[in-house]
Amino acid sequence: MNRLEFKPYTPDDRQIFTAMLCDYFNNDLNEGMDPGRFPLIAARIEYEIGIYDMCLYILYAQELAGFIWFQTDTPENPWCLKPGWGFIREIYICPQLRRLGLGEAAVREAVSLLRKSGVKKIYLTTESQNTRTFWNKLGFYDSGEICVKNGLNIFINKKSGE
Repeated sequence: MNRLEFKPYTPDDRQIFTAMLCDYFNNDLNEGMDPGRFPLIAARIEYEIGIYDMCLYILYAQELAGFIWFQTDTPENPWCLKPGWGFIREIYICPQLRRLGLGEAAVREAVSLLRKSGVKKIYLTTESQNTRTFWNKLGFYDSGEICVKNGLNIFINKKSGE
């Protein structure tokens, strides 16, 4: 998959990021949110990326294919659930580019970057039965815990030692 690249988010990317967020929330998560809210949501996320989080764009054949948003949990981060752990917050792949291995590659890249930063344990939250096979394939299992922040199932990476 030599046509795959990762690019760090920059504020210059806000317009396209906003459009992807709108598609992700309204089509993948079925939130039905007013598109006018997404510039504010993107600005908040951009603030968090600048301080606490990391976000990578996924480029396939030099075209924007999606994003992955992740962090190392620290007490200062408003989304800290497990201090010192890595947290994969969101992943989005454009619908027409799904099932090409891009999501899997993006997760592996995020896990690698988290490990290089010193993180030993990684988790994520998910609700969809449809995504369980995807996460299991990447070494994550349902811990049986429910996230107090979003009410979703917590999946832990098997290499986390938990």
